Amino acid sequence: MVMTASARRYAALLAVVLLCAAAGRDELRAQDVRLTAAADTTVLRVGEQVRVTVSLEHPAGFLLRNLGPADSLDGLEIVGVDSVASSVESGGGQTRHIFTFTAFDSGTYVVPPFIAYYTTPPETLLRSVSGGPIVLFVRGVDVDTSAEIRAIKPPLDVPLTFAELLPYLLGIVGAVVVIWLVYYILKKRKRGEKFIPGPPPRPADEIALDALRSIAAEKLWQRGMVKEYHTALSDVIRTYIERRFLVPAMESTSDEILADPTIAGLVPDAVAGLRDALTRSDLVKFAKFIPQPEQNERSIAESVSFVELTRKAKVAPRATDDEEAASPTPRGDESAAPDRGGDQLDPDAGEVK
Repeated sequence: MVMTASARRYAALLAVVLLCAAAGRDELRAQDVRLTAAADTTVLRVGEQVRVTVSLEHPAGFLLRNLGPADSLDGLEIVGVDSVASSVESGGGQTRHIFTFTAFDSGTYVVPPFIAYYTTPPETLLRSVSGGPIVLFVRGVDVDTSAEIRAIKPPLDVPLTFAELLPYLLGIVGAVVVIWLVYYILKKRKRGEKFIPGPPPRPADEIALDALRSIAAEKLWQRGMVKEYHTALSDVIRTYIERRFLVPAMESTSDEILADPTIAGLVPDAVAGLRDALTRSDLVKFAKFIPQPEQNERSIAESVSFVELTRKAKVAPRATDDEEAASPTPRGDESAAPDRGGDQLDPDAGEVK
């Protein structure tokens, strides 16, 4: 289709009208947003602060994207930015932002114009509006040159508080604890002791009774192991005497054990049972004596009875080796003939091979 000259003129005129309408609409929208900036004072001293309130009057649907000085700040510093709640009306609203400035040198400073970037949805075109600059006069500190020159004041003494001393006190206590632990561990190692002590040792009577029950459960003499049976009983009783009464029973003869003052001072029933069991054990081990079954049973019964009768007996402190050497009283009559007990000397009680 070929357009006539008149049709082309009408089309061009329509396009110009539409462009002018669009440009006029953008200009009206830009004029609908107004930005004003005002300072609460324009004269201040070095280090003081001044508040600049930036107000934006805008239509409904206004969306602020960014707000700040349009140029760099020469000699001024922004120390705070606060937003004030917006007031919204049916036809539009107002938004305020407060910028706090300060300067640390005297002189005249210019706050550059503030510029705001915004959009008006549903459009996404980014628009801007700006205000005017603000001039600030910063004065120095007034000095009275006619007054007498005074010396610089010394630093103030601030007393220490307990909260300030607490970290140092805790550090000292911690260091003392660490040093003590190192010393304690080294001392334990030197003595060959464990750093963490183990459980207390079991009482001697519990160990002996458990060992005697174990011997009874093995039924040694019932299986023909008579010598092993009496040897085991003798070892258990001697070990118990060493642990309970501190008498060197394992290195002593039966007569020496019975003659020891600690053992001789026990209850008579316990001493009699011990003498009977030890004597019978010596006969079996050294004289090849074969006891009767009831004698075997009596040996373990007397051993158990000795432990139970002496488990709570009080033990007197034993004299040292030097005290025993200086004492004129001998420990026992070692030359005396051993008392073998009535039942072992009875020719009908057993058989000697």
